[in-house]
Amino acid sequence: MTPETPEPDLTPPQRHLYAAGMFAVNSMGLVLTQWVLKFYFPNRPDAVNLVPAALASWILPIGRLSDGLVDPVVGYLSDKTRSRWGRRKPFMLLGGPLACLFFVLAWCPPAVRESTGNFWYATLMLVVFFVFFAVFTGPYLALLSEVVHDPRERVGLSGLQGIYGLVGLVAGGFVPSVTMGLGWSMRATAELVAVVSAVFCLLPLLGPRDRDDAALQGQHTPPLIKSIVMTLKSRPFQSYVGAQLFFLLGLLTIVSALPYMVETLLGQKESMAGLLTGVALVSGILFVPANLKLARARGSKFGLMFAQYWFAGVAALLCLLGPLGHRPGALVLAYGLVFVLGVAVGGLYSLPNAILADVTAHDWQQTGLDRQGMFFCVQGLLLKLAYSLAPLIVGQMLYRMPSRQGLALTLVGPVAAGICVLGSLALRSYPEEEVRAAVAARIAAREEAR
Repeated sequence: MTPETPEPDLTPPQRHLYAAGMFAVNSMGLVLTQWVLKFYFPNRPDAVNLVPAALASWILPIGRLSDGLVDPVVGYLSDKTRSRWGRRKPFMLLGGPLACLFFVLAWCPPAVRESTGNFWYATLMLVVFFVFFAVFTGPYLALLSEVVHDPRERVGLSGLQGIYGLVGLVAGGFVPSVTMGLGWSMRATAELVAVVSAVFCLLPLLGPRDRDDAALQGQHTPPLIKSIVMTLKSRPFQSYVGAQLFFLLGLLTIVSALPYMVETLLGQKESMAGLLTGVALVSGILFVPANLKLARARGSKFGLMFAQYWFAGVAALLCLLGPLGHRPGALVLAYGLVFVLGVAVGGLYSLPNAILADVTAHDWQQTGLDRQGMFFCVQGLLLKLAYSLAPLIVGQMLYRMPSRQGLALTLVGPVAAGICVLGSLALRSYPEEEVRAAVAARIAAREEAR
């Protein structure tokens, strides 16, 4: 290796073993986001609603918020942990398999009729699922900052994570559509998704480990509340996480509404929603390299902002599906729009982790502390708002406009576009040059310590 081309921190097998964990994170997350509301509240004459209409849209938000409350605690404990396996992997080993177990139980309601008991059961199962989901996900994501230090290699590894995550989303989108088409129950589908996800949860445990253990000896970790406040006060973190929150909320609003849009606006079976989602995600995989190239050439901030504006423009055009009604051209337009939406999806799933890893280097420069777990887990707490609010927005739009559901669903695209524009405004204040200088200082300090 020349001085201009430093030796990579990870070998190719290590890169893939680590990045593979995103498959499990995203596949289970998408299945829940897209189908749990539809499963418990199908809202059509030929199906039985399992929970009352007034409660249906609260199942997922309550579970997600419980996950969010656990996130900072997991990050705090993970940052303090010292073990022969590193700071992160003990949590990953505990959280991954148990999250998969309770994912399956969430689709096993005690009654096959409308029941408040079903609501409480589903809510409890999702609360427990998301607790263990947080125990796995936060430490897993925090490991990125510790196993790769060079900014360009970090962007590349984040992009590889994005590809595995998008493949997981493709699986989460296609598998329910295929299995339901074959006559499988949602429980059987969940069991299949859980088994495959459990394997991908275990793969990162075979990959790279935390390399900073020696440097952490004697490091004093601030108390939990103080550490959370320090994280929230970080100016780069504020700009970044605001952008990420609104971008994700816009996308998930469309994902949550898609099964209803397919039935009401396009006149197709609900399983078509999985195919449309899959098209957007496959397109996202194809456009990840272009997003990474743009980020390396113009900076991650520019790359993410470009993806946000692209998303807003395409999402706004979804309002055209309503006026077209059930005409054949509406389905063609739907496929075309979700395909070009993949440009933005590729950016959303390939760039943010690298940006946040850089933000943790800025925090180190300011505080002298390695608090990657806290940053990624506080991010998790805040992003749970997106996962909670998206189905709530869609559910409340349908609930408040029962006689005008076509109009409500026509407005979903423009609403999602407006939400995403708010995120681009937040990203404008991200101090990219200041963060780059901090990353360079962090690398120099590591080299000097060797």
